[in-house]
Amino acid sequence: SSQAEASISSYSPPAALSSNTLEQRPAGEETIVFTDSCNRDVTLPKNLTRVAPSGPAAQMVLYSLAPDKMIGWGTRPSQDVIGYYTPSAAALPEFGQFYGKNATLNMEALIAADPQVIIDIGDMKPTHKEDMDALQKQIGIPVIFVEANLDTFPLAYRTLGNLLNETNQGEAIAAYIETTMSEARRIAEHIPDNERLTVFF
Repeated sequence: SSQAEASISSYSPPAALSSNTLEQRPAGEETIVFTDSCNRDVTLPKNLTRVAPSGPAAQMVLYSLAPDKMIGWGTRPSQDVIGYYTPSAAALPEFGQFYGKNATLNMEALIAADPQVIIDIGDMKPTHKEDMDALQKQIGIPVIFVEANLDTFPLAYRTLGNLLNETNQGEAIAAYIETTMSEARRIAEHIPDNERLTVFF
């Protein structure tokens, strides 16, 4: 299933995490087991305050949902738009992105920033499960994937809102997306096929 969910569980270290990372976990830290969109069970701290995006799509969603919990950029916004972000967000370091033709992930910088979790958001790829497992094993930091496309963005925001303790913001954005998409579809239904425009964005 592509639906991600979280459930409370006692802590049992995933085999993929390095011993160094496990030794750094605070004693008695409360955890959850999160089932991501690849159907991977990943143990995470219950109170997530330091999250890293895997690339542009993830940082777009995370900044709109929980900007104070994002500790860096996959790709830093250009000088043309950085002024629209908060000064603290504009000053965040750049880690590089995991996927795409411009994949430039700087693992040393990412590890040094000490995120509690790396979140990948976007379309499901055929190798996504293996990619997430490999990255998590290599850097010793939990990595999760939440599928988000035009149809599943509301679910993605609700899932991440619950995970990051930003339930109200997640629900508000999800409801906005649903209302907007419903209105767009309602309008489109009354436009004859031969009058519909195609757009390359």
